[in-house]
Amino acid sequence: MLDEPTAGLDPPAARALLETAAELKRGGYTIVVATHDLDCFFPLADQVAVLAQGALRYSGPPDGLWKGARVLEDAGLEPPAYIRIGRMLMRQGGLDVLPAGAGDLLAKLDPLRLAYPGGGACPGAGNGERPAAACLSFTAGGAASDAITASDTDTDLADGSGSAKRQGGTVLRTLDPRVKWLAMALWSLVLLGMKSILPLALATVLVAVLLACGGITRKRAVWFYRPFLPMFLFLWLLSAFSWSGSDGAASFAFSPEGALTGGLAVLRLGLLVSLGFLFTETTSGGPLREGLEWAIAPLGRLGVRTRNWSLAVSVTLQFIPWILGKISALQLALASRGSRKRGLARWTPRQISLMAVPLLLQVIGMGDELSTAIEARGYDPSKPRTPWLVLSWRRKDTAALLLILLAAALLWWLSRSG
Repeated sequence: MLDEPTAGLDPPAARALLETAAELKRGGYTIVVATHDLDCFFPLADQVAVLAQGALRYSGPPDGLWKGARVLEDAGLEPPAYIRIGRMLMRQGGLDVLPAGAGDLLAKLDPLRLAYPGGGACPGAGNGERPAAACLSFTAGGAASDAITASDTDTDLADGSGSAKRQGGTVLRTLDPRVKWLAMALWSLVLLGMKSILPLALATVLVAVLLACGGITRKRAVWFYRPFLPMFLFLWLLSAFSWSGSDGAASFAFSPEGALTGGLAVLRLGLLVSLGFLFTETTSGGPLREGLEWAIAPLGRLGVRTRNWSLAVSVTLQFIPWILGKISALQLALASRGSRKRGLARWTPRQISLMAVPLLLQVIGMGDELSTAIEARGYDPSKPRTPWLVLSWRRKDTAALLLILLAAALLWWLSRSG
């Protein structure tokens, strides 16, 4: 029997402990572990018992915890990190099933990786691998998942038919981010100038083909577009129906011309949103940031520190998911105190007022920790920093650039001639 065996251990020691436990398990020994370190021991467990306030909340296989009610959350515990990440990716259409462990999660994420070859500016960057991802397999959680039998992993990989589909977007994912930035900017300007049906229809076909070739799953696309549909419908209704009144009489009428004009405007907006979706889905944060910094590099001649601006943009974007996670945690805390709300009731003025102060304090605290971390690393704003990766231009980037310019010129000509 082991009671909180990983408490106080550093990652190498925890990994050694987990490897010993896995070896004993293969030798036929039964190990009973009382722990809050779910990330380490869940991949090894055959049976799990959840105790809270002296009561048995659950007893059975680990998988049963994810299929039923929020047993762990109601007991004041958080699921392992690989389960939380798996749930998030399933909601976003990135995964079809929950991973069996940290190693299985990495295997499922590998086809999703937005690989960009680039130049080797830092270890792991040369082959498009993120340093954090490269180190993740050496953590204690990775050791526990490695202890799972290889047959389970092989089965998951053999059944990953979705992974083969995502490989179809390799060409788009490995293009130089500068090409994608140019395509995004140029096509957006061309789309904004379109007023007739023919060029918009051709642009719709072009964007649809790119989305299909981008290795984006249908579930992922549905998850992204669903929040926009009510807005698109509302904007179209505003254009399609007119409300007029005179001398105390009012009329509400449908306008075919307004419906057509509104439909084209909504389609144009949808195409702009689709370009942004395609851009972000096929470009990871590092190459995207380096491409942005390259685009604003001429401002450096005016004394603008472009590297600091790109760092600020990157940090700001990373704050958004962190804030959303804190909001979810605060809503869970309110629910545990008897204020359980669902749907739109979670966003009433009263609920927002209850979350505003603690969320503001957490954001201020996070900003203070971030500034301390930057100062501790000795960042000198007056000196250049080593880039995450070095952008590398190849022949296929030149070919893609020519196709982008040709398509933009064709769409612009059609929009002007129409």
